[in-house]
Amino acid sequence: MVLQFNPLNKEQFTGGAINESSALNVSVKTDLKALSLVLQCDKDGKVAVYPMSWVDGCFTVSLLPLKVGLYFYYFESEGRLFGRDDFLNIKEYKSLKTLKKYQLSVYKKAYKTPDWLKGGIIYQIFPDRFCRGGGVSCKRPKMKKWGDLPDYLPNEKGKITNDDFYGGNFNGIKSKLPYLKSLGVTAIYLNPVSKAFSNHRYDTADYLSLDEMLGTTSDFKALSNKAKSLGIEIIFDGVYNHTGDDSIYFNKYKTFNTVGAYNDKNSPYYNWYTFQNYPNKYTSWWGINVLPTINKDSVEFEDFIVNEVLNFYFSLGVKGVRLDVVDELPARFTKKIRKAVKKLDNNAVIIGEVWEDATNKIAYGTRREYFLGEELDSVMNYPLKNALISYALSGSEYELTKIVCEQLNNYPKSTLPLLMNVLSTHDTPRILTVLSGKPLPEKRCEQANFTISSLERELAVKRLKVISALLFTLYGSPTIYYGDERGFEGGKDPFNRKCMTFTGGNLELLNHYKRLAKVRNASNALKLGNLEIITAKNGVFAFKRTYKGESVTVITNMGNYVYNVNSKYKLKNLITGEVKTSFEIKKYSYLILGDTNAY
Repeated sequence: MVLQFNPLNKEQFTGGAINESSALNVSVKTDLKALSLVLQCDKDGKVAVYPMSWVDGCFTVSLLPLKVGLYFYYFESEGRLFGRDDFLNIKEYKSLKTLKKYQLSVYKKAYKTPDWLKGGIIYQIFPDRFCRGGGVSCKRPKMKKWGDLPDYLPNEKGKITNDDFYGGNFNGIKSKLPYLKSLGVTAIYLNPVSKAFSNHRYDTADYLSLDEMLGTTSDFKALSNKAKSLGIEIIFDGVYNHTGDDSIYFNKYKTFNTVGAYNDKNSPYYNWYTFQNYPNKYTSWWGINVLPTINKDSVEFEDFIVNEVLNFYFSLGVKGVRLDVVDELPARFTKKIRKAVKKLDNNAVIIGEVWEDATNKIAYGTRREYFLGEELDSVMNYPLKNALISYALSGSEYELTKIVCEQLNNYPKSTLPLLMNVLSTHDTPRILTVLSGKPLPEKRCEQANFTISSLERELAVKRLKVISALLFTLYGSPTIYYGDERGFEGGKDPFNRKCMTFTGGNLELLNHYKRLAKVRNASNALKLGNLEIITAKNGVFAFKRTYKGESVTVITNMGNYVYNVNSKYKLKNLITGEVKTSFEIKKYSYLILGDTNAY
């Protein structure tokens, strides 16, 4: 039996993710005598069966434009069922229960994503720990010496307070913009900067004030303007699922001259929260009572955010927002946010914090519709992060190939260049520590003294060079968590949030990142090109990206065998500048090859 179909093959499928005005053409090569396409709408569960016609050695079917929504499909032939394997090739299944279906997303025709960030390079900054500049006099009671170990033990009440500070601020970030420019950075993602009482500032105290410890609105505008002059935009962190209990709105400790929800049931903020036993028992984020959760039915809160808070931030010169725990926000709210942001700046970007495939995620029993045209432009790409780590540690390309195939199929083509591709974040251990392969101890007191050996570090650096090369050459926007480019180590929070240093560190790694950025920024194929996997076998992962006549081939090797490239034509190693027809790629090595006619 012959049966050939893969939705990434343009000759067989015009889908994956299409807009509502596009026709759908499907073609399957087979020697079966009959074949039907079975299409199921995820929203209402309705199933439609489309008999396919035999044309020129293939079964084909063309469907008129479909309604906006998420669909799943498979093929059927005289009772036999055919779905997908992990790499989207067609495979026979014995029953509907075990059948893996293909995915098709149909998004709104009007859905557009901002061009300025497509294929850009993002740099994530945890403001308190990046750089301390002058001109800011505000301090907190627990100020620490720059570079000292962050507090990690609970206080006398058994709570982690996150109230130790180092004084990083807007002026400090501004002073390091030339450094970021040297890394090819085109966007800065800032962790929260609104007034708050923790060092992470996810416990918002006042949405309409910047934290005075970071600087004034004038300081922020100066940072934004200087960044823009260097071709760098700023994306801020929008925390709209919860506030701090020590805030204007909740005011548990009467810090503010307001009537907070905790103080009086007649408070204008009372309906923002949910109380089970007023005032001390209330819904909080993951049961952390210093972070009272916003009532999901509070339209008043939503209107405050879209009418006042977003206006405030965009008046400071930002170019986008990252929505914290977006899967905990009602869809109604994220749609309001998109409308408001695009009205303020139609070219601004909206990025969601989603840890899974955001095109089909189910959160709290509801299928989310982030990429049907009314909510997000991009998400943090944790599935790719996990797949890259798996590739580095196991030497197997299987998981990486699977994720790349799925994302190429599932995400709109205009979203792929915007995906925020990360290796480390403020929520995960440092990538170098992970790539050492040495297990992290569970207890914080043990993590405080945790280090990797020189041999483990050497191996981790080799692995990091390979997967960071992939980060900079795959679809999406490579994102550098501050310090990763200098070989920072660190376990879980707070050890992944240590103070930045601009001297020392692993300079070899720093120069590696600079070379990758230079190659990427010089290549439209790497920023915007279509991607085709060439080979994925024995630890080798190779692909080609093409854009308007420019072609770049990337080959990485985590396997135990040497991989050889032999070409009839001369190819250019875009990292070293070397030009020849044959190349050798050993374990823990990579090549980025360009057509010599294009360079």
